[in-house]
Amino acid sequence: SRLQQWNLLEKAVKISFYRTRQATLKCLFSEDKGLVFCPNANLLMTELQMPCDPDKWRLFIDSSKTSLKV
Repeated sequence: SRLQQWNLLEKAVKISFYRTRQATLKCLFSEDKGLVFCPNANLLMTELQMPCDPDKWRLFIDSSKTSLKV
């Protein structure tokens, strides 16, 4: 990071980059005519290791082209 290059951070500070964090989830999404969607929400929740209760699901619309939000 530039902060490290300029010696503005203590040596104990750890810098991590997460620019590819969506790579493992990208295969779970599909695109059709510019609309991106997750056809298998159960599999997505399993991959995220999140408890899944279909009775509490709600529709979520996000207009971002690079964001993977549930």
